[in-house]
Amino acid sequence: MRLIALIIAISISLPGILFSRISFDRDTITGNNTNDIELNLNIEELTQESKLEFDLIISNPSVCVLRNINTNEHILSSDILNDVRGKYSFKIIVTNEIETINILGELLSGNDDSCTISLENVLVNGVPLPPDTLILTNTLVYGVGPYLRFLYNSAPYPNPVKSGEISTITIFNDKNLTVDVYVYDVKGQPYDHKKIEFKKGENNIEIITEGYSAGTYYITGFSELGDFFEKIVVYK
Repeated sequence: MRLIALIIAISISLPGILFSRISFDRDTITGNNTNDIELNLNIEELTQESKLEFDLIISNPSVCVLRNINTNEHILSSDILNDVRGKYSFKIIVTNEIETINILGELLSGNDDSCTISLENVLVNGVPLPPDTLILTNTLVYGVGPYLRFLYNSAPYPNPVKSGEISTITIFNDKNLTVDVYVYDVKGQPYDHKKIEFKKGENNIEIITEGYSAGTYYITGFSELGDFFEKIVVYK
């Protein structure tokens, strides 16, 4: 069992000593990628309406993403910022009666089956609290069948490719997703950029080499759930 530290905050508006704590209600969450998951944060000893700020850091975003907060009458406002993959920043105004914040997530699948979720940079009305960590395990990743939500791609084919012809990269995913594809030459000069909407299943990215000089070209693809990096050689 974790040793849970209590941070003491002095309130100007309410004299006396206030004890506050935010922590996960368990150390390990298990599930499979057919179900949503619930991350429950315990809130203790709030004596007044409070502003809660914290980050949830997912060590391996191929296993889990967070979607939203289950709101109730004790959550007056909430905001989630996800500007870095795997990092979710929360700002929530709550009443002193709140006991649990329920955050809804989705288990994904990929090459790994577990990750840690860290509760970091916790502030209650500007007062820092200690961090907390749990383990999230996807129990279905070693089951029957391919679980390909974390982006997987084939090598470009053909490669080398004659200038003016098409080299194809096949990607596999079990969820609709958007892929940003960039092509650069060895000097870093951009040759192509396209945003492609793919449906669940097998999809092809065509690299059309019309106008390409002989040489090596680098292809990068970025999506919410995975990235890839490939290169092709073009000849005349």
